[in-house]
Amino acid sequence: MDEPKKGNALDSFLAGLRNDITTRDMSVATVLKWVVLLVVAYVVLPLTIVAALWYIWAKTSWSKSKRILATLAVIVVAIWIVSLGANRKADVPDTAGSQQPATQTQSNVEAPQVQVPVVQEEEKVTEPVSEADDLYKVVGVTDGDTIKVDIGGNIETIRLIGMDTPETVDPRKPVQCFGKESSDKAREMLGGKKVRLEADPTQGERDTYNRLLRYVYFEDGTSFDKWMIAEGYAHEYTYQSKPYKYQAEYQAAEKSAREGKKGLWADDTCKGVTVTAAVTAATTAVVGNALTADTSKTTSSVSNGSTTTTPSAGSTTSTSGGVVKKSSTGICHAPGTTYYNQTKSFIAFDTLDACLASGGRLPKR
Repeated sequence: MDEPKKGNALDSFLAGLRNDITTRDMSVATVLKWVVLLVVAYVVLPLTIVAALWYIWAKTSWSKSKRILATLAVIVVAIWIVSLGANRKADVPDTAGSQQPATQTQSNVEAPQVQVPVVQEEEKVTEPVSEADDLYKVVGVTDGDTIKVDIGGNIETIRLIGMDTPETVDPRKPVQCFGKESSDKAREMLGGKKVRLEADPTQGERDTYNRLLRYVYFEDGTSFDKWMIAEGYAHEYTYQSKPYKYQAEYQAAEKSAREGKKGLWADDTCKGVTVTAAVTAATTAVVGNALTADTSKTTSSVSNGSTTTTPSAGSTTSTSGGVVKKSSTGICHAPGTTYYNQTKSFIAFDTLDACLASGGRLPKR
């Protein structure tokens, strides 16, 4: 028997109908089937297409381009439905024009179908890289609170959050008291080592000098920042009074170092006053004596809501004497600092410790 030929949808439809008539399979169910098919194929489908096109162009407020795209979509769907009948073979051959011997039989043997499993490649999920999980090599130590690290081949300058060490490299300032010791300790602890970094959203990504702002940790998880403060190599430092993540811990570490007179808090170093120049031991002694000098020669008077110091009768001590001045903004100005003489409205303290204990803070660098 010849293979049935492919035709259009109408040919296939009529071939099936002729086959049912030839084989006298014209039961009520068969008749109803063909009536439904005729109505769907030649009435419902065309009307549906026309209605869809009418709605697109008459009822919608779409732009012209959207209407054209919708029209093309309707046409494509209609062609696809029509092609279903055109691309399939007739279920039975046309028996209207030729008769086959009754004794002739056909056996159609279908080849077994082997299903080949489709192996789908698993999606690779890229986990975000966290600085806290990575180690970065320290390639340089600028001073006690500023280092350089290699991050992915780029050398980044890191300004440590929450701590401040005496200046050693600022061209605008002399080397400050205990600055060399702090820088040397930082080089000893970090030089050539690998560290972990942690950002703090409360402090921003970079400072005004484009330095990355980070906490620094040793490989074992120990905080370098906190260790420097606790051992007296650095002050706790809150930038512009903005609280940071570990502020309470660092302030407690500074209090411990101050009470234990470690490092820059020792009587024979700076007594906590690192903003003075580290010239000689004699200079440091003079500063220390000035901070602890008897302030009985000065009296406090309140005028216009501000506290100022004025010399008592017979005294030659001026407002730029040996007291520590706490300004109205809460900054503790020790003798010899940049804005000490310019601070006219202040509260006087005998020592820097007393000023800091009252809630004051050190001047910005």
